[in-house]
Amino acid sequence: MEKPQTGFYAINFSGTTPDNKQLSLEKAMGKATIIDFWASWCRPCRESANPFYKKLYEQFHANGLNIIGISSDRHEHFWLKAIKQDSVPWQQIIDKNKKILKLYQIKKLPSMFLIDKKGKIIGKNLWGDELKRKIDSLLHL
Repeated sequence: MEKPQTGFYAINFSGTTPDNKQLSLEKAMGKATIIDFWASWCRPCRESANPFYKKLYEQFHANGLNIIGISSDRHEHFWLKAIKQDSVPWQQIIDKNKKILKLYQIKKLPSMFLIDKKGKIIGKNLWGDELKRKIDSLLHL
């Protein structure tokens, strides 16, 4: 299996949402989409990534930014509690068996991919101003 990387198309996946529905990457995409790999037990995910993504989401969602969180939690109650505590407004799925993490060859959390509206990977593990500039360019702001 080829490793997802910049310039390649993101691999579609689906998983269970907090309201027990199925959501796929294909249905969650916007003009720009962040695929955020995280877990309730991951301190950097909760203390740095979630607050940063929350600001990005508030700033750019109306212009076409979507975020889909992929949690590697094994227990739904920890996952649901973290979403509520962190007031995470974007779409979430749980990856209890780590199928999506394996598909994307994720070795550490947090990890992220930024994809364009066609599903092409534009960047991986971007942060701060670099990520904002990429989102600006994808949304043509």
